[in-house]
Amino acid sequence: MNFKLNIPNILTISRALIVPIICYFLYFDGLVNIIIAILLLTFASLTDTFDGMIARKFNQTSEFGAFFDPLADKILVWGIYIGFLLKPFFYNMLPFVLIIILRDLFVTFLRFYSKNKNVEFKTSFLAKTKTAVQMIFAFVLMFFILITHIIKLIFKIDTFNYQTIWHAFLPRAGEAIVNIPFILMIFVSIFTLWTGIDYLLQYLKLRRKT
Repeated sequence: MNFKLNIPNILTISRALIVPIICYFLYFDGLVNIIIAILLLTFASLTDTFDGMIARKFNQTSEFGAFFDPLADKILVWGIYIGFLLKPFFYNMLPFVLIIILRDLFVTFLRFYSKNKNVEFKTSFLAKTKTAVQMIFAFVLMFFILITHIIKLIFKIDTFNYQTIWHAFLPRAGEAIVNIPFILMIFVSIFTLWTGIDYLLQYLKLRRKT
């Protein structure tokens, strides 16, 4: 696999390398830290758009890019979601994050196995949508943290307990609001799991034809 030092590959690699930096700022509480984390995640998301676009426009597609681009996407999603788990409020999301990681490992194994069996299948629209949904939800969680920080500052609340902050801001609806991230996480994990099942069904269908 030949590596070429060009803009698309640099953007792809930077998407993976920026993950620990995002997690660093995500881990430490503070309004400035979460804003920096959001900006870095925005940059990482844009690299996913522009690396392929530039590669196609300037005929800089490569075997390395085709291999590492989806891997960089997985590193970004895994890293960000694991970064959320480092914050006490999101501990309960561990089972759902495991579903996302195990699904990706299963699909990666299935791809390599099918390639050895001369069964080739393309990335489905459902799988591409899955990545977009995961990234959108990552932004939702970050903005949830950002808004919580802003409320904490406005109401001058000493603790950084999410339930306490939202209850002080909206006494009647606060408890329901802090549950929204978990409800959305359930949806994301179920959707992710379904895309893995879809890959398996696609593989079995192609295997029967061959």
